[in-house]
Amino acid sequence: MRPHGGGQVASASGPGGQVLAPANALPDVTPTMSATYTWEDVVSVNYTRLPFPVPHARYMEAPLDTGRSAWRVMPQVLAWRLRHGERALVIDVQSSVPGEILTRGIDLARSRVELTAGSSCCPGAASPCPDGDEPWIASEELWTFTGPPRADAVVGPLLYCASPYARDAVHLVRSLGQLADQLARTASPLPFLAGPGNHDTIPVDPSLVRLLLMYLWFLPGAIPFLFSGAEHGILTAVNREFGFSLTEQEALSYDRLQMFSPGPVDWDSCHDTSQQARLAPFVRLLLAARRVAGEWLRPGQPLTLMPVRTQGEPTCPAIGYHVGEGTPSPR
Repeated sequence: MRPHGGGQVASASGPGGQVLAPANALPDVTPTMSATYTWEDVVSVNYTRLPFPVPHARYMEAPLDTGRSAWRVMPQVLAWRLRHGERALVIDVQSSVPGEILTRGIDLARSRVELTAGSSCCPGAASPCPDGDEPWIASEELWTFTGPPRADAVVGPLLYCASPYARDAVHLVRSLGQLADQLARTASPLPFLAGPGNHDTIPVDPSLVRLLLMYLWFLPGAIPFLFSGAEHGILTAVNREFGFSLTEQEALSYDRLQMFSPGPVDWDSCHDTSQQARLAPFVRLLLAARRVAGEWLRPGQPLTLMPVRTQGEPTCPAIGYHVGEGTPSPR
């Protein structure tokens, strides 16, 4: 297990509606990612009879091998986290993790079985979790608003299109519109994380944060998500996956990325400290407005896209949406 990002989630769907810190994800990687994970890491997180984990899209076709060490180690990792108070888990590519792994981990957390104390994955001991204390699980599904049976929510695709497309307003608006349309056409969508980006995306342009939050946080089923200071103008690259050009990826060596080489964030170097001061009241205002909206924002609420009329020739397309029954006139 290696750190795989983190963030802050404020969610009515989470336990008690409090702010939650997602757990480090369970990694699912392919051999082509050996620059960020060693080959030993790749081979160790393998639940199949194959020599190495297969891409998650084909995972269900792979024969399982419950004798592999991952079937013993990963439930202990889950149990250790649950026994130490974590109640929100983000499972990396959950469709590639057998559901039995989660069941074993939760059952182990509630039992009185001693974990592998002293090992690198489970240092120290903790009391068993109370029976009936179910963790809240978000599945890292990048292309859909649905997820596996054990998922309470999904990461969803919106996190991966906001900041990566923010360099081009036309592409940004089109992408947000297409994903909102996909959400509207999804029969039974799960709650999903909504924010300008996460640890895998290019840092978002701070000048767009307010508009993005207003658009994303009022979609039905949206879980407000803020990641690691980017919304305060801290443009720190954590990982180099979504939104980076090939030139930028080559310039960002892994020893310069916060995901692989932890380093402090220099808040004093924030390029716009006045924005940092103004953002917190704005976030509180949006969260208060969401509480007033209540049932209008529940997952599956009817969503209708509509064009937005502008004066003169717009520099880029604009799109809005209407939540609830009925189709309003364009405005």
